[in-house]
Amino acid sequence: MGDREDLPEEEKTRYRSAAARINYLASDRPDIQFAAKEICRAMSTPQKEDWLKVKKVGRYLQGKPRSVHLFKWQDRPEHIDVYCDSDWAGENVTGKSTSGGMIFWGEHLIKSWSSTQKNISLSSGEAELMALNKGVMEGLGVCQMLEEWGQDVELHAHCDSNAAIGIAQRQGNGKMRHIRINDLWIQEVVKDKRAILHKVPGLSNVADMCTKHVTVKVQDEIDCMLPIEYRRGRAESQLKIQGQNVVFKGSFVCSAGINNVHKRCVRLKPSNPQHGTPVGTPHQLYSTLGVVMKLGGDMMDD
Repeated sequence: MGDREDLPEEEKTRYRSAAARINYLASDRPDIQFAAKEICRAMSTPQKEDWLKVKKVGRYLQGKPRSVHLFKWQDRPEHIDVYCDSDWAGENVTGKSTSGGMIFWGEHLIKSWSSTQKNISLSSGEAELMALNKGVMEGLGVCQMLEEWGQDVELHAHCDSNAAIGIAQRQGNGKMRHIRINDLWIQEVVKDKRAILHKVPGLSNVADMCTKHVTVKVQDEIDCMLPIEYRRGRAESQLKIQGQNVVFKGSFVCSAGINNVHKRCVRLKPSNPQHGTPVGTPHQLYSTLGVVMKLGGDMMDD
């Protein structure tokens, strides 16, 4: 059996706790979204091999503990860009594919995702079509949101599959009878010019990192194309509780400056008694990232 053995009940609880923390961190970190998705899929019956995945993510986060999304000044973009990709039959057990995508408004990354496709695709073209459908659907939602804010923008969808683009630009499924009719709604969207399709080279498709585990070289190349920087140390804006600074012990940091909670909150020092917290009262605030990084460090020799 080996790594296929189920974890003991106590370890299952620990696994689910770590998986939930990783999933929380992945909401604004596209570099770990695929790993988080795969880890969360095993939450019902985690096995020993799944626990190894959690530790690998912890070790990765030790090297890149904090990601910073850059939103530099830019002129108002006339369109949003959606990059879509899929990994056909990448799941070894079920044979299902993964859809990944990123949405940009100008140079700003505003959304990314990694999700397992619900149905088994019988060809790589079908898997890419389903990923393109997902991307266009998300893009239309962003366009509608911007329209409500008085911003009229076009939707440009980028895909590295000629087959998916060809299916989306025609009418009907032709000889491809295995493609479900409900996957062809994109043809009407393209015909009405609510979405404009573009072919992008596979090496330039930033959504590739959301569909599978990539090599360090590919990861670095994609990172150079994203408005994201990886830093160490604390963010300049520190966590405040009721307007008061919090003193922390430890050096764990969190991603994107959003999850600014450290491993341990040692002491609150309110200057105003109205805050209701006595001076010197200890508070335990366990960091989402700190727990995951600790899992990766405690078992570095495994």
